[in-house]
Amino acid sequence: MLRRIVEIVQRINSKSMLYFAYGSNLDCEQMRQRCPSVRLVCVAKLKDHRLVFPRKSQKRNCGVAGVEPRSGFDVWGVVYDIYDVDIGKLDDSEGYKPGRQPEKNAYVREERQGLRRRR
Repeated sequence: MLRRIVEIVQRINSKSMLYFAYGSNLDCEQMRQRCPSVRLVCVAKLKDHRLVFPRKSQKRNCGVAGVEPRSGFDVWGVVYDIYDVDIGKLDDSEGYKPGRQPEKNAYVREERQGLRRRR
């Protein structure tokens, strides 16, 4: 119980951001290893974009997922809430380099229809 209270207080006192994840970042365990503060918020859909694999991972020797605008396509993913303290860790794991053109903000829609939460 005390652990849960401490967690709630930390969340109240800490800034966080909502992050739309797709590709390998759908793996909750992988995200917890990268960002211990991560919490799943919802399943969501990014409209008028499609999933692409524009780069190759040096670590995994496979394609790296990305999205690009494409009318009539949707990318499914999840939204995580991540403390600011972990955002740098996420950037490092994603290969984000300061000075690189930042991704544009996009709006995703929470999808609840036909989904059930595990108990």
